[in-house]
Amino acid sequence: MAKAKISAAPADQTSLERLKALDTLSDLQSQLKEARQLCTHAARADMLAKWLLVKLQDDAVARAAPESWSLLDLIVRISPPERLAALLGTSDLIRTITKTMNESTEGTRVIWEVDNCLSSLFSLSEGPRSAAVKARLSTSAEKAAQLLGAWVGAMLTVEFHLKWPDRLDLCVDQVVRVWNLRKHDPHENEHFASLCLVPATALLGQLSSDGDSTRTKRKRKVQGALQADARSCLEALLAKHVFLPSRSAFFASSSQKQSKSQSAANFIPLPQRLSTIEDTIASDKLQPLSVSLLLDIALRSAPTQNSRQRLKERPWIENIFPALLACLARVEGPSKQGALTAMLKVLQVHGASLSRETLLQLATNQAISDRDEQSTNWEVLAQMILLDPTAFARVEKDGKHLDAARLFDLIAKAEEPKHGNLDLIRESVVIPIMLAFAKNRGLPAFIDLWHTQLRKTDSLSTVWLQLRESFAKLVEEHLSLNYIVDWITRLRQSTEATASVADVSDMDQGLLSANCTIVSAMLCGLQSAAYRDAVYSELDQLIEPLYSLHTSNIDKISYIWFLLRHVLELWFPTWASRQSNRATVVKRAEDIYNTTLQATAEKHLEHYATGAALSGVTLSKTRDICEYVAVASHLLKAYDPRFMDACKSVAAKANHDSMLAYLLRADSETSKNADIKRPSGHNMSHSSVPESLRSFSTLVDECTESTDQSIPMTVINSATKHLEGDLAPTEYSCILANISRYCQGAKPRAQMDMLHGLLDSNGTLSHSTIVLAKAVVSSLRRVDFADRSPADGANSPQSLMSSLLAIAGQSKSLTLVRGSLDCVALALRSKPFLTNQCVVETVMTTLKTLARRQDTHLRVLYLDISSTFTALLQHHLSRLRDRMHLMVELIQSLISCLFCRLPASDGTSKHLTARHARLLARNLQLLCSPPRLTRTWNHISDLVDEARKAQAHVGQYMQYVLHHYCVEVLGGTPGEDVREALMPGLYAMVEAMEVSNEDAIKVLGAAMNNSERAVLRSVYDDYKSFAKWRGG
Repeated sequence: MAKAKISAAPADQTSLERLKALDTLSDLQSQLKEARQLCTHAARADMLAKWLLVKLQDDAVARAAPESWSLLDLIVRISPPERLAALLGTSDLIRTITKTMNESTEGTRVIWEVDNCLSSLFSLSEGPRSAAVKARLSTSAEKAAQLLGAWVGAMLTVEFHLKWPDRLDLCVDQVVRVWNLRKHDPHENEHFASLCLVPATALLGQLSSDGDSTRTKRKRKVQGALQADARSCLEALLAKHVFLPSRSAFFASSSQKQSKSQSAANFIPLPQRLSTIEDTIASDKLQPLSVSLLLDIALRSAPTQNSRQRLKERPWIENIFPALLACLARVEGPSKQGALTAMLKVLQVHGASLSRETLLQLATNQAISDRDEQSTNWEVLAQMILLDPTAFARVEKDGKHLDAARLFDLIAKAEEPKHGNLDLIRESVVIPIMLAFAKNRGLPAFIDLWHTQLRKTDSLSTVWLQLRESFAKLVEEHLSLNYIVDWITRLRQSTEATASVADVSDMDQGLLSANCTIVSAMLCGLQSAAYRDAVYSELDQLIEPLYSLHTSNIDKISYIWFLLRHVLELWFPTWASRQSNRATVVKRAEDIYNTTLQATAEKHLEHYATGAALSGVTLSKTRDICEYVAVASHLLKAYDPRFMDACKSVAAKANHDSMLAYLLRADSETSKNADIKRPSGHNMSHSSVPESLRSFSTLVDECTESTDQSIPMTVINSATKHLEGDLAPTEYSCILANISRYCQGAKPRAQMDMLHGLLDSNGTLSHSTIVLAKAVVSSLRRVDFADRSPADGANSPQSLMSSLLAIAGQSKSLTLVRGSLDCVALALRSKPFLTNQCVVETVMTTLKTLARRQDTHLRVLYLDISSTFTALLQHHLSRLRDRMHLMVELIQSLISCLFCRLPASDGTSKHLTARHARLLARNLQLLCSPPRLTRTWNHISDLVDEARKAQAHVGQYMQYVLHHYCVEVLGGTPGEDVREALMPGLYAMVEAMEVSNEDAIKVLGAAMNNSERAVLRSVYDDYKSFAKWRGG
């Protein structure tokens, strides 16, 4: 013992000396490595903590080393809480971490290690003796804000969210916990806004753009899920400390609940809070689109679920939108326009809007250029119009604000391809404004503006000619019949005036084309018979003036043709129906086609035909390519037809019969030689193989056979592991479909091995294994088990059903029980070779056992029991004939479940519903009134129907079920509508009893007491009144 003490003393002295000599080592890495080797118990950790905390506080190189924070994490985990709290009290750890984050510019590992250290500290602070540690982590609001801002800024600098997306939510969570432990201060919101607003907004912007970047679909899905918590955490902080205080102060100042001095002392105006955002965006350190993220957070901070709340929040939205828009004051070009469009989309998504004056001023200042009206930003303007089209559906007399007339003039200037997107203008500008006019009962005013623009345009691809379909939907609902008739009259007058003008230059073709376009759009919208009949007389007067225009040299004849088509569609059927002579209708139709339409077509299409005929000989020589086309055209026309015939004859001579016969003969000979040489070569090579190699081949075959036996279980294990993961529904179904296809091509032995491997999992069964078992069962075929017999024991097909029923009867998991019953029902319906008499009896016994549990799962399990019972009755009824005692017990158990209150998951007790009773009634009808199977009984010559014999057999046992029902009615109370839903099944039982014995009801009543007999009498009276067939 003395020697042991003497030898141990130098070891203690050596470790102490090593601790004291840490600073004498050459570099920091050597010091940290030596300290980590010495940090093996609490006493040394105490000394190392003193040394390390001082070094971290004073040395920037030590703070930038990940090993320093890793060592501190180790010290935290092995130190007692009381001693650790005392050590932390000697140094300001929060300020040290803030310095580290401000200096962290090289990598992500420093942030990771600091995060681990904070995580260990918070885990330690949750213990019963760790209140002092939690107190050391609590700091002032200003220091906490400095740490939060520096931490998020460091994550942005090193692109932590890109390199370690799976750690992002954890890192954000740790620093937010420090913020939540702060000592509350009246100015904490101001500290947060000044120190944390910019980095938090920048990180949110990076996460949003990172989610929209081009990655693979699966990677984008995983990273999006991992970053969701970090985004929601940052958004909650911004809402709580920036927008909610501003909103509260805004409404408080509006209602004058606080004095001006209090408001000035406790509240900084929102534009002043957001000034740092404006400076950061101007310096290109923050994306302009981040402003839309802040607007989204601000709107989600306010209740806007219904119209009343949105109306109440309108002043706040009117205040926050300009304040955020001011952050883009020093941004120009597409960046500002994209950010403004995103902000307007956010308003639309949340169902919020701006006042009419604000929208019009915003459109004038942001979307329309004062210097060049052709450079209008239609994307921004379209988003404003979609936000509130009624603000633009006005015609201003003073012209101070942007109105529909000025907007339509801008559209006319933007119809050149280089100035705008016509589809965007039509769908997002003109049509919404038109609908807004109609909503405000001002569609005639829109028609006047539309007519003005149509008179100005000369293009056939203009936006104004593409409004017919959208306008037609509004005609009958928003225009009166008199207004439509007036327009048709106006068109007739202008048509007559145009036809009477001799000189084309004196015609007002713009007025005529505008009138034709609007009237044709109105006629397209006349769908009801009342409107069509009302305009018939006007159309009848319009036909002749339209015909007369074919003699005029009008350039815009396409408008008249379009209108004439709609006029004929509406006028001619009504005119024809009013004629008594069929020849008159035929003659009028021929006149329209021969004299009017055909003459007009020949007149106005003649110059196109002439131009097409002359194009081949009058090619322009201003372009080289046209010359090449002309030369090629003339060469093709110059070919002599005899030259082409000669070419065809030469090509035909290549098809000689002798040549084909030679080729076929050569192919036949070469193929025969190859077929003869192939097996002979193999035989010769086999004869030279020594006996040792043949024995080796036998061993290889045996190994391959054992490998083939293990492959199915490998496939099943892999599928089980994938199914237990978080898969999309399409991926889940794809795995099951692949397993079914694999099993269909596998051997029967492999299929049974897979099933027994799944079901004999030694207590590790899960929902995935049951689902895979069902997929394997669905692939089984009768032909695969033709050589099997019940004597095979555990390898027989029926053993599978026994395993499934054992799981259903013994498992306590609702998922496993339901899955196994689903497999059993599948086998009963479509796999009869898996079933025998023993399996049928076991099924009934298992169902009875499950029905008698009466636990919280029975409400759901009752449906699966009924489904399995139905499959048994539909497909195996003949095997139940001699097992009616089991059937009676099962039905009695199912009836008892309807009359007792079952415990629910919320601690209460509830009855089964009418849905459960209907399922039982259906099964009773299947049992007591079996369907007539003509295919099975058509060869029986007995005068008594076989179905009636089966019904009589069942009726002998139904008296016990009916007696049990009467007892349950007296002893329990069923749920709502349960007895009514069960009545069809009771009627089927009574009918079966009467088929068996006409006096069966009387015999049963004699065996009952008075109360039970009264219940039986009510059932029988209902049966006679509603269900008994009386003949006739």
